[in-house]
Amino acid sequence: MVRAELLEIMFARMEHVAAESLHGALIKPEHPWERRLKSRLAELVPDGATRRRVLATLAGRFAASHAAVPGKGLWVRLEASAFKTSGTTTAGNDCASCPENLGLRADGTNAMELRGDIAGDGHGVAFDFKRTLEMATWKQVGHSWKATEHVPAGTDDDRTNTDEDLKGDDGHIYVIDPRGPLIQTPASSDPFAPNDPAATRVFYVASFVEWVEADVGGSHKRVSDEFEWHSATTLRKVSGKWERDPSAINEIAPGAFPIMSPTGDLPP
Repeated sequence: MVRAELLEIMFARMEHVAAESLHGALIKPEHPWERRLKSRLAELVPDGATRRRVLATLAGRFAASHAAVPGKGLWVRLEASAFKTSGTTTAGNDCASCPENLGLRADGTNAMELRGDIAGDGHGVAFDFKRTLEMATWKQVGHSWKATEHVPAGTDDDRTNTDEDLKGDDGHIYVIDPRGPLIQTPASSDPFAPNDPAATRVFYVASFVEWVEADVGGSHKRVSDEFEWHSATTLRKVSGKWERDPSAINEIAPGAFPIMSPTGDLPP
């Protein structure tokens, strides 16, 4: 009983994607290590009723993520807790460009992964992530900042699906994106064209709106709420080479970000 209680405590604290993966391995083992895991659970908790209670606790960690949303049927939840900005992309994310390092990267870009949790029956449904953005860049020359580019809000940013895993086989779909000023080769080159040798700092910020559509009955419809996130990077030139400015904004996070200052000629 003590072993079962300890397992219940541990399972009740698991993150829901990990809980779902473990539950699947214990219920329908497909690989040798999964069969060994199931046998080990039977050894630790030999009583069938107690073992079912332990598994129910594990299932409770993810069941709500796949419950149909009242009045909406098929739905994809996009939540801040599923917005990943550290480590590498999730093992279950099979997008064409995966795996990828996430977070603030050495090349100047910031990378994220957003997981969509499918509620309702998504089997065989053709999903697609959609995205719009607003983006702006600035350069500093001497003591003055100059706006060099502004892409207005609502601009389509869904250029390819190579950054998406849309199968939904395990109840989840994924999208990734690395954004920001790319430190050029040679490193002395201005991150934003045209090159300006006098520039000493650059600032990039983009604010995105993400949602999911699905082919339902031959027509595309939105099957998620809108999810906002942003990426911002500040670089400085040190000894002729560009690097992140640790004293300024470098982040990728959920939520919108103000893009243009009132005059448009200064970073927000």
